Order: sequence, then structure tokens, then C-alpha cells
Amino acid sequence: MIKRTPSRWGGGVALLWNGVEAKDVLRNLFNVGAVSYVNSPYFEFDSARNGLFHFLKSHGIGKGDKVAVLLFTCDAVTDAILDLGCDIVFYSCDKQLENGRIPETTNPPKVIIEQVTFGRRSLNDEILQKYVAQGSIIVCDKSLSYGPNDFTADATVKYPTLFSFEASKSLTVGWGGILALPHAQSKEFSKYYDTLRKVDTISDLHRNIVLYLNAANIKNGSKVKFLFWLLASALRLKRRSSRSSMAYSRSHSRPGKRTSQLLQTTLASAEEKLFLSNAIHDDLKKHLEENGFQVISSVDVSCSTPRITFICENNRNCLIAKLAEHNVECGTWFDLPPVDQRVWSLPDGWENMFSKYLNLPCHYTLTSEKVSKIKEAINEFTS
Repeated sequence: MIKRTPSRWGGGVALLWNGVEAKDVLRNLFNVGAVSYVNSPYFEFDSARNGLFHFLKSHGIGKGDKVAVLLFTCDAVTDAILDLGCDIVFYSCDKQLENGRIPETTNPPKVIIEQVTFGRRSLNDEILQKYVAQGSIIVCDKSLSYGPNDFTADATVKYPTLFSFEASKSLTVGWGGILALPHAQSKEFSKYYDTLRKVDTISDLHRNIVLYLNAANIKNGSKVKFLFWLLASALRLKRRSSRSSMAYSRSHSRPGKRTSQLLQTTLASAEEKLFLSNAIHDDLKKHLEENGFQVISSVDVSCSTPRITFICENNRNCLIAKLAEHNVECGTWFDLPPVDQRVWSLPDGWENMFSKYLNLPCHYTLTSEKVSKIKEAINEFTS
């Protein structure tokens, strides 16, 4: 039996629901001010992991097929693959999260997941073209790194590409993902997609209420809204784990009406918000580098990130504690492999991939006051 490591958020609650405005959720609940955003090769799913599952399934990928995955990832990726009965071939990368090295095998993997992590591509075009020539299917995972240009009216993708809009991402609708396909592949996939069911009305309404409670509480932090949060927790009106969410998504793979509409509204304003995140990222990057840290994450028109990621090899726990003193949440994505290392064969030196990186919020909702708090904590640590 396959052993999996527990699902971990790797980030604090203060980040998880920041990618949406509470007022937008409330208006959406009552169907006010609806926005229509249409990009025909974009297919909406209950989650990005579910989009991956169904894309692979639609291509007949299943038991015994090899899928190459970057080890530095979360179990949302591996769960979707393992649930199809596939065998995972893990590959490693350099400390810049680039130049991935796929293990040589007699037969190439049926599918290769190119992961864009904090703006860094795990595999370059030369490697991807090599495997395309050998018949491999390429899937690009931009769940953590979609950029402003990904959601313009004329946006296109070279390979099937996944975007996530769940709680810890740059933009969120609580539960949601998009599979973007090259135009040549979209027509055939549409036939498969039309057979999938939507999340039922009650569950969809429940999700939007939960999203509003979370977004409103985090935005304002009032005692009244905090009591609502406690009530929601007591009634279990909270986000389910990736595993339970995936199980439900087997029969309800497409978002409900309200979530879909909120996703449309979110995409319509994505470009402006992601450019703002990029500006905050570059401001913090300059400050971190001035204090001697090597910043790994990279942003431009094609990539954004909710987290600025840097290397901290010495006194890592002390820095985390110093940031906590200033009420600054410090993430450790990813702190463990997505599968049990006692069961799986992992690349040599895999431990080094999980012991260096820290990340801080650079989300578009950060105020100048919060950015100053982050800088102040870093100054105190390095002084």
C-alpha cells in the first residue's frame, strides 16, 4: 500500500484567503455585478489537481504508466497521478529550481510535468523537445507561478497548462483550477469535458459562504468576524483536505455556478493584481539582497508568485522566530517530499532540496505598513 505524507499548507492562515476581496464574494453570492471572462481553450475545474487527473485520464494514462514529476512539489500533484495508478519518476533540479534532470530509462515517461515554481522553470525547452520527439506528453504546472499575461484575451499556451485558484495562491476563489490547452487540443478535450458533472448547488453555496467568512475575517480582523470564524470552525464549515476534496471531485469535477462566476470576475482583474504582486516582490527582493540573502523567485509578465523565496542556510529557525515576533508569516514550501521517502526511490541528495528555502508574502493585498514590518524584521535579524 502506498504511503503518503500528510497534506501541509506550509503557510500561515494570514495568507491563505487573501487572494480575493470579501465584497466580491458577497456580491457574487447575490449575483450582482457579474463579469463575463471567456477564453475558449480554458477549462474550469473544481481544483487544479482535478484538472490534471482528468487531462491524463482523457489521454488514456493509467496503471503502470510512468509520469515524471519534480520532487520539489506538493501532494496535490502526486495524488492526482497516483489515483490513476501511474508510477512516478521523480527528478531533481539545481538550487535555482531550474535545470531539472530526468533519470534516463529504457522507455521515456508517458507524461512529463514541467513545474514552474516561484517563477522558475524546472525543465528547459531543449529537454522538453527531446521528450516530445520520443512521444511524451508535456504538462506545464503553473499553479504557483501564473503571470499577468496568462489571462489576457489573446493568451495562448504551448503545452497543456494548469493554474490553481485555491486558498494559498496568488488569486483564489477557494476551490478552483483551470486547464489551459493549445487550440489544436481544445476541441477534442471539450467532448470529454462535457461529460463531467458540476459541484452541486448546495455545496457551491456553502463554499462561497466559507470563502466570504475567511476573506472578511482576514481583511478586517474584527472580533465579530473572528467569532464567525470560530463558529464556522465548530460547524466544520472549513476547507477540506486535498484528499477528501479529490474524492468528492471524482463525481463533481467542474465548479458550481457561483464559484465559476467568481472565477470569471477574478480573471477579469487578474492582470492588474498580478503586476502589483510583482512590484511588491521586487521591492522585497532588493531589500533581501541588500541584507545578504540570495533570492530564488523571479517575476515578469509571464510569471508572478504569492511568495518571495530565498535561501537561508544558517540560523534558519532564528529568522523564522524573528519574523514571528513581528507577526510576519514565514513559509517553508516545500518542507517534505510529497510521498513517503521510505517507500519511494528519490534522487540522490534530495534532503538538500527541502532544507534551504524560506518564503515570505509578496501578495498584492499587502499594505505598505505590512511590507515595512517584513523589512524591519529582516533588518533586526541581520544587524
